[in-house]
Amino acid sequence: GLLTALFAFDILGKSWRWPFVNRAASVAISVALVAWIAGSSQDAHADTPPPSILDDLEKRLLAPPRCAPRCAEIVAAEIAIAENELAIELRIHAQAPVAVPVPGSDDGWKPAHASAGSAALALHRDEQGILRIRLNAGRHAVTLRGPLPSADTVEVAFPATPRTIAAHAEHWFVEGIDDGTLPSGALRLTRLRSGTTDEQAPAGWEANRFPPFVTVERHISLGLDWRLGTVVRRLAPSTGAINLSIPLLADEIVVTDQRTVEDGHLQIVLAPTQNTFVWSSSLPRQPVLTLQAPLGQPWHEIWHFEVGSAWQAAFSGVPESAQNSEHRRVATFHPRPGETLTVTLTRPEAVPGNTLSFDEVGVQTTVGAHQRNTQMTLQYRSSRGGSHQIGLPPAARLGKVTINGKHEPLELLDNALNLPILPGMHVVDVAWDETATASWRVMTPTVQLDAPSSNITTTLDMPERWLLFTTGPSMGPAILYWSELIALIVVSCILGRVAPTPLRVRHWLLLGLGFSTFLWFAYGIVAAWLLAHGIRRSRAGAWRPRIYNLSQVAFAALTVAAFAAILTGIPSGLLGDPDMSVEGFQSWGNQLSWFTDQTHDAIPAAVVYSLPMWIYKALILAWALWLAFALMRWLPWVWQCFAERGLWQKTPQKTSKAPRRPDPATQPASEPSAPNDTEKDPWQR
Repeated sequence: GLLTALFAFDILGKSWRWPFVNRAASVAISVALVAWIAGSSQDAHADTPPPSILDDLEKRLLAPPRCAPRCAEIVAAEIAIAENELAIELRIHAQAPVAVPVPGSDDGWKPAHASAGSAALALHRDEQGILRIRLNAGRHAVTLRGPLPSADTVEVAFPATPRTIAAHAEHWFVEGIDDGTLPSGALRLTRLRSGTTDEQAPAGWEANRFPPFVTVERHISLGLDWRLGTVVRRLAPSTGAINLSIPLLADEIVVTDQRTVEDGHLQIVLAPTQNTFVWSSSLPRQPVLTLQAPLGQPWHEIWHFEVGSAWQAAFSGVPESAQNSEHRRVATFHPRPGETLTVTLTRPEAVPGNTLSFDEVGVQTTVGAHQRNTQMTLQYRSSRGGSHQIGLPPAARLGKVTINGKHEPLELLDNALNLPILPGMHVVDVAWDETATASWRVMTPTVQLDAPSSNITTTLDMPERWLLFTTGPSMGPAILYWSELIALIVVSCILGRVAPTPLRVRHWLLLGLGFSTFLWFAYGIVAAWLLAHGIRRSRAGAWRPRIYNLSQVAFAALTVAAFAAILTGIPSGLLGDPDMSVEGFQSWGNQLSWFTDQTHDAIPAAVVYSLPMWIYKALILAWALWLAFALMRWLPWVWQCFAERGLWQKTPQKTSKAPRRPDPATQPASEPSAPNDTEKDPWQR
């Protein structure tokens, strides 16, 4: 209140006064009024913000800057290396306050002091063990200093790679810098000892005193195109950055990206934990190829030659170390430093002959009621590229053509398909269809290959047709039904003349014809049933009651089996397809296949003779009606054979003691004997 009054006195007293009073009274009245108003005001209390606002404020305070994660960058690094001390000057640009990672690790060199101008900076290590210094936004020049360990090799790791780097050293050899950059992210320092013996060297040297040594493996593939793959493998030391300059072969062209080539040498850089370095190259074709293992270099060369079938190679100068042969010849050489290998390459002389041959051909045709669909698969082998024409049937409509599984937009020109031919082995699939109604004579498609072909398979699928005969290549299907029919005719003639049944030759033949196309076993049961009754009736002499009864049971079971065979066989014949006993090369049912070992022109054709299935169904129906009427004539004869001597005979009772024969002198005259009870027994009939 007092402060408010003084404020009112200072402001109001100078520019305003009450009416009808002088200035001093106006000031006094104003001060008193303001003090009264200020004194009468009550205390004000603000409400606590809701949790959502507090959380939002917390996120704003803890949110990373917009430039993250690249809020700082090391623009340049200047390294000064003394005999026992290393100093690094870093130029850093920061867009926001940030902790910048700086060089140093426990396994190599680490700084002892950090400063920016005359101000010292604190070094902190994060959870990953990386050293960091905190800098504000702006441009900074930071200097790091620290002693060098007493080791033969020292590694200086840079968690953040600088744009440019330069190093100055007198007592150390520096590796890892490539054209002012640090590709591997680390420097490798090798101490230069002059006039210091091993006894004077610190004990800490012994673990890291091995110089870099690698293996250079060159894999040379001599095919239609010459390719070269080179692999550099670390041998020593086990860790640390390695910089080497590997000479290329004569006329070698490196095709791998991000590889530096200078004066015929490729500069390789192995990171401290990297074990291999790989690049690919191409070589021009040349009659003589020369390779030389350099002298006095920290690597060992290994040469692998993979010679394709298009070349003949002669090696001289270095003995061959190993040879592995699966599909191509691979020769391996381990040259000693300074040795030279000369490879003389020649092409085999061409001989007259075809450059294209089909190793395998498959043609599969499905015959429908109004259309035929054909799928042809060609596996060819060619020694040169070009094109080749294949002749298809005149009414063919080309469907889909694929080469090695890829669709090719090809068209038919005058029933000829012009196929693009590529060197090597390839697979071509061609599909087409033809409008043709099913007839009694069907021929496989005629395809003109006009090239040497082998292993030709032709398949014809004919559903809903009754096969009769086939013709074509010798290795194909055979319909054995006709030989079975000849055997049936012979058996029918024998049974019609010899068997003691009322069936004549025509009856046996008709009975067998009906069963022959679907169930020979049923025919055998019915024939055995009729023959058994006829043989039993023709056999003279009395049967023992027990044997007779057993035969009755057997004949009853045989009768049931015969009727079961008839009742199950007729529906199978009416509803199923005829079994014409098709056997042969991959053939069964209505699927027929032919095989041809080789041809030089068109694919050999095959012909199939057949009838519509409804003709077969009509014949089976007529046969079933004939069989029904025939059974009505045969069953009375069967029953007569079965019950001629009675349905069942009684077995006589056995007595334990023979009856005593009466004395004729004392026996009274007997009465006339009664009729024989056996003759009155109806079961004996």
